[in-house]
Amino acid sequence: GFSYADAMRKAKDNISLQDMGIKNTRIRRSLGGALLIEVLGPNGDELAEKLKSELTKVLGETASVTRPVRQGELRIVGVDESATFDEMAAAVASAGGCKENEVTISPMRPMYNGLYMTWAKLPLAAATRVANRRRIKIGWVNARIEFLDAKPMQCWRCWEFGHVQANCRCNIDRRGLCFRCGQTGHVAKDCSAQLKCALCSAAGRDAQHRIGAMGC
Repeated sequence: GFSYADAMRKAKDNISLQDMGIKNTRIRRSLGGALLIEVLGPNGDELAEKLKSELTKVLGETASVTRPVRQGELRIVGVDESATFDEMAAAVASAGGCKENEVTISPMRPMYNGLYMTWAKLPLAAATRVANRRRIKIGWVNARIEFLDAKPMQCWRCWEFGHVQANCRCNIDRRGLCFRCGQTGHVAKDCSAQLKCALCSAAGRDAQHRIGAMGC
């Protein structure tokens, strides 16, 4: 069977960090149990990409090799309904100086003025560059950009904050509930019910808000 120890031994036998120009690395476990190799020092991003490529060649299908990148989230306000996902991703990527496939766009939601808003996730450095522009052109409109604060760690099984699903010890499974109102039978994007936070409701607190709202 697969083991991280075997994978690391194979990697060390076949890859020379010194030849790649990598002087310092740090190895740790992720919250989900995966092995993380951090490349430290100047040109860390470039060297990490090279190491990922070499690890993929050496380990093949034995292990999945990915390169986690800190993400930033943006709210894009004032988009017209004709905008496509590809069009929005291209505009965000161009403004942020990243690749289009590094941008994830959420489904648009209508606003009171007839326009729409959406959310974008992309590498943090690129998200910061987009946010600093405050507005970007998408189609025929100049959409407003808002940088969203990093979300706290949250378990997608019980919805409590402070841990992830892999480490969840809660006996409540809320995965089948609507994240917006806490009821069954639909998902948040189709919800028309009144806002109700399932966590605050269970704790006997005021629950007339979405999970994670200020004061939740």
